Amino acid sequence: MDYVNSDWATHEWSVAQFGRMFPSALIPRKAIREFFANAVRDANTGLPLLAVAAQRLSSWDKGEARAACRDAYKRASTPHARRILALSALEAGESRTKVKSWLSADSENAPTLRCWTPSAGRAQRLKSISQAESIVRRAWGLVMSIARAHFYVAVSRHPRCGDRLPCTG
Repeated sequence: MDYVNSDWATHEWSVAQFGRMFPSALIPRKAIREFFANAVRDANTGLPLLAVAAQRLSSWDKGEARAACRDAYKRASTPHARRILALSALEAGESRTKVKSWLSADSENAPTLRCWTPSAGRAQRLKSISQAESIVRRAWGLVMSIARAHFYVAVSRHPRCGDRLPCTG
């Protein structure tokens, strides 16, 4: 919590990375759980931190996670955020009917939604929460690799001229 409140926490991505150090299997102190719940509820939270906060909260406190995901879903501005919230709410015990309705609100979430539809042709039906977690982990990996690339470009310097990349001269 000291890092989050310090001048060092200039990029939300780094806060999300530090958030990953708290394992899902061990329940941390209340201040950390409250920080994650507030991050889920905040409409301005970026995808990397939202993904970590929602996933960890759904493991630590299922009731609070369901409530936070419901609150956040009303204010979520992108299909990606709504997918993170839906899958985290599913892990926290939200009804499959509600999760389906959340996912069906955006055409971008149709591939995820097809995983639950038995008549979806060749699409595989999710057999368990662990399969949904696997999808979330893969999506999280993609989000983090994109965030890392943007972060490295933002802080990197060109070796010849010293300008921030991409080099202008």
